[in-house]
This record gives sequence, structure tokens and C-alpha cells, in this order.
Amino acid sequence: LDNIVDRVRKKDFKPPAIIIVGKVVNLRNKLKWFENKPLFGKRIVVTRSRAQASSLVSSLRDMGAETIEYPVIKITPLSNYTVTDRAIKKISLFDWLILTSANGVDYFFKRLFKFTDIRSLAGVKIAAIGPATSERLKAYGIISDCQPKQFVAESIIKTLSSKKQIKSKKILLARASDARQLLFNELKRKGAKVTEVKLYKTILESDLSEFLREEFKQGQIDMVTFTSSSTVNNFVKLVGKDVISKNKKVKIASIGPVTTDQLKEHGLKPNCQARTYTIPGLVKTILSYFKS
Repeated sequence: LDNIVDRVRKKDFKPPAIIIVGKVVNLRNKLKWFENKPLFGKRIVVTRSRAQASSLVSSLRDMGAETIEYPVIKITPLSNYTVTDRAIKKISLFDWLILTSANGVDYFFKRLFKFTDIRSLAGVKIAAIGPATSERLKAYGIISDCQPKQFVAESIIKTLSSKKQIKSKKILLARASDARQLLFNELKRKGAKVTEVKLYKTILESDLSEFLREEFKQGQIDMVTFTSSSTVNNFVKLVGKDVISKNKKVKIASIGPVTTDQLKEHGLKPNCQARTYTIPGLVKTILSYFKS
């Protein structure tokens, strides 16, 4: 410690700093467990909403990545539920209820419980798009009657059609206000009597745009993850697609084909797409991509 002050001044050390004293420093190569993690050194942007990002962020961090949370969407309730509540009050008259997201499940039951309880769903079959939606249903004591193998709207149409469960059936389609119209249109084309109601909306959110643009400019970002069409559209609005398209270092990870199609509409091509359209599936794909 006699000359430590002079040495620090000579090296121009700035806080924060760690000083290791003794021969234990020679054990670093044997003890450097964190640097050996598969995503160590990668800086990955997570664009998912703040309320939903935790599972993706924690999984990536567990594998050594540094994550930058940049929530470009925020899930919010509607200002008026008159139409939605009118349909939910008559839920027993429907043959099918289709829910397309875990958020949709929570918002649906929040509205349902304002007027009645779970018994009102007796006799109503429930279709869920994706395992996350089905898992969320289980939290309310319900097992979905139909969950397609592919976690996209097109697959649920195919599944219900194969079971002859569409024609002349009364279907309540409950989902986000900005959802694609494909599912609604196809169900009607197949002969279903579809009532569509809105449960929540997604809005722009983030105050980190300038910071993120600078990070891209400095080459500090390795990958951006997109988990929905909304995250793609809002990212482009807030930050711009040029920060990715003009930087070959930056890679894009997509959770599934619908998100990928939206990326392509903006002229962006994902470097990897999850085979299983879930957060664990996306994490697995990202790991596989960087390994290869």
C-alpha cells in the first residue's frame, strides 16, 4: 500500500474501481465463471412492454448478456368498455370464446368479474392462441378446449375448421384494439357469426430514443429483439429503421412469422426467428444464433 496512491495517479484510475491484493489474482482464469457464459459481451435491446419484459430480460442476463430495456409499447385499458361489456354480459349465448394473448385473458376476466363469475362460461368453449395464453387461462381455473400447434391466428382457423367448429357458430373474438383483421375476416368467410370486442390497447412508450440512437451510432448494440408487430412498428416510429439497416453489426431476432412479416414491411430482415413462438423459444433461438 506504500505506493498505491502514486500508481493510481499514474494510471489515471477513476472510480468505481476494485483493487485486488495478493496472489489470489492469479486464480482469475480458474474463477472467471461469468465471462464463460454463452452470451457474455453481447448487448441486446428488449423492446417488449415494461410489464412483460422481465422473463426475456432475466433469461438473457442469466446467459451473460447485457440487456437494454427499451419498452416501445405500453399495455393500457380502453377509455370506454360499453360495447365490450355488452357482449361479455351475453357470454353464455356464444359457442366459442377466442383469446389471443395473456394480456387478453387478464382484461377479459377483469371485465367479466364486474358482472358475474366463472360459472357464466359453462357451455362456452375457449380457444387460446399460444401456450402463454393457455397458461394464463389456467390461473383462472380454465383449460382451453383448443390450442393450435402453431401460435398464430391462421392456425386457429385451420384447427377449428378441421373439427367443423366454425360454420354457423357464434364466436366472441376478444383481443387488442390494434390486432390484425385476418382472423376476424377468415372466421366470417368460413361461415361463423363473429362478434369482435376490444379489451385493451397498446400505445407508444419510451423516453430513451436519443440514448439508444447514440448507442447504435457508437456500435454498442449487438441485437434487437421483437416480440410482436406492435414492437416493430413502434420501434420504427421512435428510433427509426436506419439505425439497424445501416449497421451490419446489429442483428434482429423475431419471435415468429407475424412479427417477421411486419419487419419485412419496413425493409428489415431478421437474422433469426424462433421456431417455437414463445419467449423461451426466442431465447433458445438467440443462443443458437450466437453459438453458430
